[in-house]
Amino acid sequence: RDLLKLNIDLKTGDGYFLSIVNQQVSRLNYLVYQLLEFRKAEAGHVKTNYSHLNVSLLLENIAGLFRGLNDKNKFNFQCEVEQDIHLWIDKDKLEKIIFNLLSNAFKHSNFGESIHFKVEQSIKEGLLRIIVANSGNNLTDEQLKSIFDRFFVADETQKTKISTGIGLALTRELVTLLNGNINVSKKEGWINFELSLPLSYQPESKDEVLEHSEKLEKPSYLLTSIAIDDDNDDESVIETNNRESVITSFESEEKKTILIIEDEPSIRYLLKDILKDNYIIYEAANGRKALLMMKKIIPNLIVSDIMMPDMSGLEVCEIIKNTPETCHVPFIILSARGTVEQKTEGYEAGADAYIPKPFSAEHLLVRIRKLLDYQQRLYDLFSKNDATIRIPEVGMKDNDKQFFESLIALIHSNLDNENLDAPMVERQLGISKANFYRKVKTISNMTPGELIKNIRLQEAANLLQNSDFTVSEIFYRTGFSNQSHFYREFKKKYNSSPAEYRINYRLKS
Repeated sequence: RDLLKLNIDLKTGDGYFLSIVNQQVSRLNYLVYQLLEFRKAEAGHVKTNYSHLNVSLLLENIAGLFRGLNDKNKFNFQCEVEQDIHLWIDKDKLEKIIFNLLSNAFKHSNFGESIHFKVEQSIKEGLLRIIVANSGNNLTDEQLKSIFDRFFVADETQKTKISTGIGLALTRELVTLLNGNINVSKKEGWINFELSLPLSYQPESKDEVLEHSEKLEKPSYLLTSIAIDDDNDDESVIETNNRESVITSFESEEKKTILIIEDEPSIRYLLKDILKDNYIIYEAANGRKALLMMKKIIPNLIVSDIMMPDMSGLEVCEIIKNTPETCHVPFIILSARGTVEQKTEGYEAGADAYIPKPFSAEHLLVRIRKLLDYQQRLYDLFSKNDATIRIPEVGMKDNDKQFFESLIALIHSNLDNENLDAPMVERQLGISKANFYRKVKTISNMTPGELIKNIRLQEAANLLQNSDFTVSEIFYRTGFSNQSHFYREFKKKYNSSPAEYRINYRLKS
């Protein structure tokens, strides 16, 4: 905290990084405190410390911690708090209850949905009533019955992060300690948590705590630290950063580009901070926005989280790896889900690497560099204007090597056949169109048709160098049916006509 006091206003560099560290440490502390308090509550050892305070102000201030999540009207967050409600209450337990309920509502609401927070007193019934509700609920009746159970998970795939952990279980325990009740119901796509607490409870003198009212009506430092607003979560900031990256990519064409897909702003910032010195960075806050972005720019590599709202990283990976324009882009998954089965699931989706969180920055950098180096070496094999493709003895994966040896041999054996095309090769190799396209594009950065044409031209160059066949004989032998098309494509690749190429080669020899 002492370091943070020096840098808290900075939104870049070490100061901003420290604010992220502070926020994450506060979250970890909060989770630890919840676990400890939950265990104590189960064992009946939790003490109550009552203060007489303005509950209206306290709850308004807690609700205010969530307003930062509503930038650009992401949610319809309505807050109705009846003013000047005073009562004896355990502030620490009440703020944990309300913070957990509001966190749960925001966590399980997608863009454009509504969250309502209502506080009122019923003098007639002698109760303080608090309602936290959110739309977009799809829980079944059976799931609703278990929602206060510890470690309850509504979506076992965790694709949408719907998990209550111990938050709601602790909430129920704390409500009971405050002599209150909490109920949950669902109606027309809404889930409603209704909490009632006694208005006129008078604690024993041993349970009373006397503190200054201002302190009582402000959320604790821990809650405030958890809710620090992060500017990087603002979509306009991401758009600005991406525009700057586009400009930089024109100015520094030799720098590779990386797209980071991560819904957690602090993790996205950390990844960008690790990679920005060596690469041009694009950002996307979720999978759908990443796919929209890739219609405009195709990065050299993608780093993605798995668990994101609306579309998981696995779904994004499958789409990218099965789209002709993007299937060659290396895809790295970063995920807290690190079991063998989960890694296998990632590789099945087409991921080139699967790195569990927490990850080493050095490990990530090395993995990225090796994937990009390997990809570049393969591209270089096919972009050279040599007369033949030389597959290296070392430095190429065995399965890639075997595939390309079979592919090139098949193309060469049918080179004089003008009907040689991608579907014919697919049938001969016994491979599906999608897989064939993806493998060829990934390794050579060419479509199958472009690769066949490239090999035809390389064989034509080889024959011009090492045979006495006429140019007309050579274009027939290499499967070109149209002489003008052959001349045009040859000149495009070798910057000279076939006859000039032969003369230049023999002069050099």
